Amino acid sequence: MLYKKHLPVTLVAIGTVSILFSVISSSMPLTGVGIALVIAGVVVHLRLKKTSSKNILISVVLISTIIFLCSGCAVKVPMTPDVGHLGISKKLPAKAALLITEDTRKYVFTGKPESLTGALRPHAFPLGMAMEQASVQAFSQVFRDVSLVRTPAEAKRYRIVIEPEIEDFHFRYDQLTYVGFGIAVLSKIKVRVTLASGETRIWERSIESPEQKKGPWMLDLNYIEKTGESASDALVYTLKKIAKEIARDATVKRLARSSVSVAKAEPKKKPALIRHKKTVQPKRQEVSSVSQRWAVVIGISDYDDSRIPSLRYAATDAKTFYNWLISPQGGRYTPSRVKLLLNKKATGKNIKNALFVWLKRAIKEDLVTIYFAGHGSPESPDSPDNLFLLPYDTQYDNIAATGFPMWDIETALKRFIKARKVIVIADACHSGGVGQSFDVARRAARAIRVNPISSGLQSLSKMGDGVCVISASDDKQFSQEDRKWGGGHGVFTYFLLEGLKGEADYSRDGSVTLGELIPFLSEQVRRATRNAQSPTIAGKFDPAITIGR
Repeated sequence: MLYKKHLPVTLVAIGTVSILFSVISSSMPLTGVGIALVIAGVVVHLRLKKTSSKNILISVVLISTIIFLCSGCAVKVPMTPDVGHLGISKKLPAKAALLITEDTRKYVFTGKPESLTGALRPHAFPLGMAMEQASVQAFSQVFRDVSLVRTPAEAKRYRIVIEPEIEDFHFRYDQLTYVGFGIAVLSKIKVRVTLASGETRIWERSIESPEQKKGPWMLDLNYIEKTGESASDALVYTLKKIAKEIARDATVKRLARSSVSVAKAEPKKKPALIRHKKTVQPKRQEVSSVSQRWAVVIGISDYDDSRIPSLRYAATDAKTFYNWLISPQGGRYTPSRVKLLLNKKATGKNIKNALFVWLKRAIKEDLVTIYFAGHGSPESPDSPDNLFLLPYDTQYDNIAATGFPMWDIETALKRFIKARKVIVIADACHSGGVGQSFDVARRAARAIRVNPISSGLQSLSKMGDGVCVISASDDKQFSQEDRKWGGGHGVFTYFLLEGLKGEADYSRDGSVTLGELIPFLSEQVRRATRNAQSPTIAGKFDPAITIGR
């Protein structure tokens, strides 16, 4: 009967290993299994009374130590709330400020689940950032125009000020029902929203969501994503309900209508302007002022010099962006006004011709979009300020003579492209530097860890008002690409396209402005890469501009 003697120890040991694996891998259902096995081992020991109490004590101490060591390691929970369409037939005719201070935006709830079993580690929920994203989506469907402001001083310029606040948050894992083999997460949140006009509070409401459940599921190493979905659903529930109540409230409606009446009552200057228009504006100028949209799209995955590392999806990213631009359901660009240069066609000569010659056809009223996906690099570690985009025919050992200099793009914007609205989109930070000189530096253990190409791109915005530069990452980061993003894309271009297709249309008016696209793109890329990649934006431009029509 030797097996009976060792059975309790075996059960406790297996249970302990299960709990340890659960904590390390975040495979939460095994926590319940482990605890059940430990309890079973103790029960068998008490029945047989042959197993050393010392062995049981050691197992219990080991479990307690694991719990203590892991109790301080917080799990970062991603939250991506999606409010969707509220079904509000008509927006209130008023401009409103959405007041979310920096402290509110940075608020992160950190705590353990309110359940007996489940994850042993505390969880960190970025509730502030999630509330900002969901609030913009929700209240943009209630009011004609909603502006995000950070301070009460900024908010004073608006007749209506919306201020949301998180009052309470709870989450738990329901595991006992499934005896450790299945698990569900439940979250609930309480949100208060206040509307003010000047110093007067005109509307206030607190709503607590019912528990939002995700699961049950079995063994799942990605359970944290479902936890975030549950919390996001709870937040969306409260804001949707509050937004609909605001849209129906009679007091808010009267205030919105009165703000429009005040605007209409302001005196308008007429006489002198009308006479000047008739004498100054010739008919020919009116015809030429009809704006067009132009684009140059460049993507290079494979280089002529095999010593330059290939990229997996740069050409695919460019082709997909091009397809969206000319699509009747997308950007609706005239195909003859979009030039696509992929791989072998993206030589230095062809790129220069596109920017210096072909885009000269655009007039000042037009919009020009320049998209580049490929390698960008300094000349060498010793010349970090000499920045180049790398065309297809770049030579590995002679970037200075065969790369496309950043100052040539500045020249194109300053001397050849007449359009006053230019959007430069670049995904060129895939490595710290490309070329023989960088390999030499690495062998000497002097490799640079940053790629200043992003700063070089941002400097293009200094060419004048109306130039917007969007880069995939900052100087200290590398651009990521993987199959998990749309079956094969760079993370930057994947979310760029998702936003343009409508995910960034927070106002639900059928168009995606730069003011909507940029925060969406920045937020989604940072979340998808766990802050390893952050798009950068530079320039003085109108946030109401749209890349497509």
